[in-house]
Amino acid sequence: MGKQTQPPVTEQEFKKAMKTLATKHRDVAINSADQQQAIEEACKPYTDRINKANKAIDEAKVIVERYATENREELFKDGVKSISTPQGTIGFKMKPASVVIKDDTTDKDVVDALMVATWTGAKDFFVTKHTLDKNAIKKLQDEKTLAKLKKLGVTVEQHEEFYYKEAK
Repeated sequence: MGKQTQPPVTEQEFKKAMKTLATKHRDVAINSADQQQAIEEACKPYTDRINKANKAIDEAKVIVERYATENREELFKDGVKSISTPQGTIGFKMKPASVVIKDDTTDKDVVDALMVATWTGAKDFFVTKHTLDKNAIKKLQDEKTLAKLKKLGVTVEQHEEFYYKEAK
């Protein structure tokens, strides 16, 4: 089956479609704003109750953590790692290690210092990344280099596309 040809669009149809786009975009914007306002108003009683409950949860967690910390020896003796109750499980666990760099130092400062350090192993603590510079390839005009890149599976493509942007 071939592609069916359609009759040309008249100027009158074009103007009507543009007017429809403008009015319907405005309708969508107005209705979306009304919908958002209605949602916020409908949710307000629930949001207030949820916020109040979350505040009570946070306050209770502080009390439970303080009690567990103050009574750690008694609660977690004989290698016990956690305690389960009908309300939940409490315990202490090691968090994953993190590298902390003091406030007045940046990662770059540390990398720069490691790059010139003479002690054994200093070079093991930074990585060098190699990434394709696509902007440089897009700017490339040399046909020989473009042909070499094409053999590697790299080409520069640019296509025209139609767009419609709503007037503000």
